[in-house]
Amino acid sequence: MPELESAVHALKTLNWSEYESKTFAALIYIGKSTASQITKKSNIPANRTYQILDRLIGKGYVKRFSGVGKPALFEAVDPHVIFDEWIANQQKLVNKIKEELDQLQERHGDSDNLRTYTIIGRRDLNNHLSELVSKSDKSIKIYVDTLIEIRHAKLIETLNSKGEDAEITMLTTERGINDKYEKEVYDQLQNVELLITSDHFASILFIGDEQRMIFVNIGLSKDSDEKDYFGVYLEDQNSLQMFSEMFDKSWTGGLQPPLLRQ
Repeated sequence: MPELESAVHALKTLNWSEYESKTFAALIYIGKSTASQITKKSNIPANRTYQILDRLIGKGYVKRFSGVGKPALFEAVDPHVIFDEWIANQQKLVNKIKEELDQLQERHGDSDNLRTYTIIGRRDLNNHLSELVSKSDKSIKIYVDTLIEIRHAKLIETLNSKGEDAEITMLTTERGINDKYEKEVYDQLQNVELLITSDHFASILFIGDEQRMIFVNIGLSKDSDEKDYFGVYLEDQNSLQMFSEMFDKSWTGGLQPPLLRQ
């Protein structure tokens, strides 16, 4: 029967064996019955019927009723009882797995393992810088040698998209906001606090948040003698704290941008 076959298929998706599925489905269909009746309806070999029934009884899925001088009768346990309990056990298992993985993640997060790599080329650097800004949700600290680098890195729109969701503080040098092109960048930036510093970060561009930072400089291309952009990506709490403190110290001594030359 199509309904019986469908039920058997459904049970097999839960890793029930084919014979277990057929036996249980047959019992649900015909109700309390003898082993021979179950064999006939389930189409499993007669010499396997008692073995499968004993297995289902052991799992708590089938009940046996014995009468003096009469064949034993078998009855399926209410499927709602079986599967409600199964769902509850599965949920406990899932919760346990999640707990173990959360602890593993916390241990990894608390470790002192250093994650660092080099990024070569303007395009890859722009992608990494944009991703860092996009993922930051609290505090973003930026040092830029000249504001025009913010345009080169295509960060104006990404920074403005943060709105007031993140506190964005930016340091630059006196020459970093000293011509009309840099003034255009300054005028386009929204929700960014800018100060002038005389300190140098050994980088033409530095962006960091609470979890990661990227230093950008210019060096020789790996494929030629031409200059190319490269960056260092770093995830390390000790280094982040050191550079954050250095930035904050420079910020404390920073000055408001002077009037720009026309």
